Amino acid sequence: MELEPDNVEANGTLATLLARQGRTRDALPHLALVARSGQPAKFPILLNRFKALPEREQEALDAEVGELIATEFPDTTSLLLTHALMAEERGQPQLALRRLEPVFAADPFQEQAVLMEAKILLASAADRPFARIRGALEDDPGRSSLRLQYARLLAGSDMAAAREQFEILSADAPGNVDLLFSLALINQELEDPIAAKAYLRQVLQIGERSDEAYYFLGQIEASEGDTEAALDHFRQVGDGSEFLKATASIGQLLLAQNRAEEYADYMLRLRDSYPPRREQLFALEANLLNEARRDERAMELLNEALLEFPNSENLRYTRSVMHERAGNIAAAERDLRTIIAREPNNATALNAL
Repeated sequence: MELEPDNVEANGTLATLLARQGRTRDALPHLALVARSGQPAKFPILLNRFKALPEREQEALDAEVGELIATEFPDTTSLLLTHALMAEERGQPQLALRRLEPVFAADPFQEQAVLMEAKILLASAADRPFARIRGALEDDPGRSSLRLQYARLLAGSDMAAAREQFEILSADAPGNVDLLFSLALINQELEDPIAAKAYLRQVLQIGERSDEAYYFLGQIEASEGDTEAALDHFRQVGDGSEFLKATASIGQLLLAQNRAEEYADYMLRLRDSYPPRREQLFALEANLLNEARRDERAMELLNEALLEFPNSENLRYTRSVMHERAGNIAAAERDLRTIIAREPNNATALNAL
């Protein structure tokens, strides 16, 4: 910048770096220089950390952007949109809507502006908040990004309408697992388990997000009272984010049917199959036994687990809770004091003690 003050690339890069540091007012003159050169300026970076600015700084930047619009760039969509977004960030939705008017005059279906208007209108319970989105989709049905955002907005208020939009998206992209999964969850919410299961089976055929698909299939079968089908699906969930939830569901189903021995055998095999999960699986089983009021077996299991994991605060705390519930306050106190001896600031143990 010292050598070439009018270098467009240098000004644009410096503006980005300043905005990242929250120095957005310092960035604005450099963005203006880029815009004057005829190159696209990244005016939306002015919103970086905008909410964290003091109110006076927000007002000053807002005024400076307004001045730039009035004097030099009345038709620059990115700057007009940035000005509208600033009003929204400052909690002035009606001002934001007024500032969107010149954006729509320049580009009637600018995607970010259309979505912003819909969100503001939806929050204010206005009539027909999605009118402009529908107009944009009628103008060009291939606006898949806008349709996806529209479907997500609809999911908060009109599941049936959301399903219709997701079906259109899925028809245009039949192998898109995320869309199939969304349709499965929406149909489950709309109490159409047949459709939900059909979409989840399509997910399984593609071979992505299989653990989630098996887990939700298990949930649907369990809600319909088909315990064996639910168990079969839950058992196929691998060692990922759904693993412990699926394992807990298996335990709840088996214990509800008084199949405690089968459950114990299953958990034993599972701990052997997943050594890094052993401690978690001990705790999970103990908690489920505790919920099912199988206190004696839960205590036996915790004693066994603590021989293997004597430093486990989770297991020891769980055992202290069980001792307390059984009226054995001395044993509960010993476990809590053991935890505190190793971790003097353990708030949970201190509060329990």
